Amino acid sequence: MSSTPPTTPPGSPDSSAIPAEPAPAESEIVTPPDGDYRWEIRRGGVVMATEEVKLDGGRLTGTRRISESGDRHEVEADLGDDRLIRRLVLHYSRGPFTRTATFESADEFLRGSITALGGRDNFIVKLGRFREIDGDLVIFKSFIIARARARGQLRFTGRIASIDPATLMATTYKQTYRRGGNDDLRWIYEPRMGDTESIELDERGVVVRRIDARGNETILVGATTSASGRANTILTRVGGAGNADSD
Repeated sequence: MSSTPPTTPPGSPDSSAIPAEPAPAESEIVTPPDGDYRWEIRRGGVVMATEEVKLDGGRLTGTRRISESGDRHEVEADLGDDRLIRRLVLHYSRGPFTRTATFESADEFLRGSITALGGRDNFIVKLGRFREIDGDLVIFKSFIIARARARGQLRFTGRIASIDPATLMATTYKQTYRRGGNDDLRWIYEPRMGDTESIELDERGVVVRRIDARGNETILVGATTSASGRANTILTRVGGAGNADSD
């Protein structure tokens, strides 16, 4: 479900800066509308896990359950107006064992603590330029792609703070999102060099299909949205555009 990040040598650059055409001062971020969503994660046609998410304004709650073991990855997130994560509370459970983590995004850093077996560890990681955070549910990829589209980027390479669903540790490393050809609803995600996933969106910006490098297929199987059923559209000031590698 998640990928182990590559080791980045100390002092390596965050990304290669490529000149880009300037974007308009204001662009629209089209993100999934408020509602309840359900995805199935399948391998060879067999349902391996399910993800259920409730999105309500600035509040997100979601759970992934592994079918065979019953392991759970639970996420509660407070979101800003542009759907950026401000605060995260995560729980991992496997049988009687539980682990809890709390993160807060402030300025250029993600500060957090993990509690397990009576112990507590505090840590801090530096966020990338656009302060992207992936809580390891598929809907977070909808948000990341939405902001790249709003910046007018056909390709986005930058540091993203990603949560490991088992350890709940946050690690920031370079990842790439790029549009698949001329279709703005088809994207390629590269968690590491040489490793690709395909992502398909609907017109509301919701991920409807994702296939990872191991052949796992994530399919949207249910969505009950707000009365209008339309995407959440936010007018925001953004910078950067085109094919720029940012961050």
